[in-house]
Amino acid sequence: MASAAPGTVHVVETADQFAEHGDALTADLLVDAMVGTGFKPPLKGLAKSALEWVKGSRALILAVDLPSGWAADATAAGAVGWCFQPMR
Repeated sequence: MASAAPGTVHVVETADQFAEHGDALTADLLVDAMVGTGFKPPLKGLAKSALEWVKGSRALILAVDLPSGWAADATAAGAVGWCFQPMR
């Protein structure tokens, strides 16, 4: 990314609303701020739907703290189960 341009924040409250924001999948960067420390896997509900939706993008994903779905208390250096991938 050579420079940052003004962006848009999409707020989604139901899984059906992801279809309204397909243009967001063409972004260069997506911010993962779904769940964080204290989360106990697995992802379910809206968070799991978001993960499925994001798989349609080739954007880099920046996690605010931990990639959503990662077990915050785990001592392993890898994620188990459904998780936003920390690197692509």
